[in-house]
Amino acid sequence: MAAAGRHLACGGGAGPWAWQARSPERAGRPRRRVLLLSDSAGLAAVLSRLLDPADRLSRLGSLRELVEARGLDGAAAVVLDLTPGARPAALVQVRRHYLGPLIVLTARGEDGPALLPDDACTVLARPFSAEALTAALAGPRLPPPPA
Repeated sequence: MAAAGRHLACGGGAGPWAWQARSPERAGRPRRRVLLLSDSAGLAAVLSRLLDPADRLSRLGSLRELVEARGLDGAAAVVLDLTPGARPAALVQVRRHYLGPLIVLTARGEDGPALLPDDACTVLARPFSAEALTAALAGPRLPPPPA
């Protein structure tokens, strides 16, 4: 799934990030808050580079933090990067309070389709491309505003 020259090396370490994936299509769209549920500072850095400069990334390291901080409030998208053992409880908890775009990151070889609780969930297996993550973050295309 990786595109040449734009491969995210998430999980094992961060690679060089000399490019930015900023979309001109975001012009005029409201500021978004993306929530990352992960203890990976490297993944947080990658996501920060992929998001539009007007967007905000919030990172929580555990499901407990998510529940205590009411972290889902106001999120435009949620990215889950948890161990396979912690993931089922997190999916239930997230979907109990949030029905928007959910991106679940998995290790190679995990059963991705079994993780899909609904149509607003995207599973990305490592290694995945920056383009795939950017597309998942973009979510559904919004219709143009009325003239």
